Amino acid sequence: MISFQTVACFGIWPWYWNAYRVRGWGRLPNPRGPTLCIANHQHDLDDKVTISYLQRGGPWNKTIYTVSGRRLFEPGAFGYHVPWTESLMRGVDPSKLFHAIGMVPIENQPRTRPVAGFAQAVYDRHGDLPLADVFAPAILDMLGTDAEGKTLSYLFASTNFRRSRGLEVPIKSIREPYRRELLDEMRVQMDEDMRGLETLLASGETFWLTPEGRFSKTGRMNKLREALWRLAPLAQEIYTIAISYDPFVGRRLSMLFRVLPALDRNDIGNSMKAPRPVTVSQLLADYLCGAAVAQRADAAVTQAQALDAVRERLAALPPIAWVDPELRASPERMTRAALRGLVRLGIAAPTQDGYRLTGVRVDPRFPNAEDILDHQAAFFQESSEAWRVFSEREG
Repeated sequence: MISFQTVACFGIWPWYWNAYRVRGWGRLPNPRGPTLCIANHQHDLDDKVTISYLQRGGPWNKTIYTVSGRRLFEPGAFGYHVPWTESLMRGVDPSKLFHAIGMVPIENQPRTRPVAGFAQAVYDRHGDLPLADVFAPAILDMLGTDAEGKTLSYLFASTNFRRSRGLEVPIKSIREPYRRELLDEMRVQMDEDMRGLETLLASGETFWLTPEGRFSKTGRMNKLREALWRLAPLAQEIYTIAISYDPFVGRRLSMLFRVLPALDRNDIGNSMKAPRPVTVSQLLADYLCGAAVAQRADAAVTQAQALDAVRERLAALPPIAWVDPELRASPERMTRAALRGLVRLGIAAPTQDGYRLTGVRVDPRFPNAEDILDHQAAFFQESSEAWRVFSEREG
């Protein structure tokens, strides 16, 4: 029987295909034993697009499981993260739906949580307590004078939904004895979550995991978390889902990824970095953030200078580097497209002779990246470091 996840993936794939520019290379084995897929994490598309792609390759009667933060499984959390569903999902527990599409919860934020999440946890155990009995005065001040004298259910009202869901607070903001209860419960929950993941993988399932846990803000990967080190020994096969984005090219966000066996199971970090596709956005950002440009007061470049910089970096790539085929085929066309994209984003402005950097460094599609130029440059530099490691081993 075809799994619910397969039906969902075939249904949603045309939307992703049209809304974004998605290109993927490689497949998972079919059939396969216990398989761990590990992906670098930059954008909300990472799991949705690549799992849909992998599931379409079969087997269709199996589910690819993915680890998701337990916060997403809290009532109302889905409505907060997908605003257009808020009116329908504000108080809904989405756990059954998420499990059906392969999402498995894990406690990945033991020290911080939205204020509504802490409130829900205490409410489930003790009922509708006064806010002042549960939260420290600083949190009550953050909630405003309207919260004075209110109980926990005040935070669940529709008028307070976005504020209580968007305000993340540390667990030290919870008064005793509720703080100790929550800490004890989270320790038990974290162990149960991990044992559940281990059991699923050992039984022959396929797991998709972002070991970083959270989006990269800088372009460099975050520290790899414990889940990876507990699951990797149980996997018969470890595949890397090496994801890159090309944000400066085209109006639709361009996503590229490769699916391939881990280059070295004993060096997972570099095995995740080295296979990521090289894009013109990375090469151009590396040039624009370099000393030759960044230290100039006018910070302006001509199209010819940008093209020479991209060609120079392409020529210096080691054999292990994998380049976007369109960039390899026509550096000129892709560089021109990237420059147009920088203008469209407001990062560059056309001048009589070329392009001037404006000081704007944000891309609204990457809200976690404070500087999208630095982000792409750091991404490329980190890949370069991984290429160097593998090249030195081969040499």
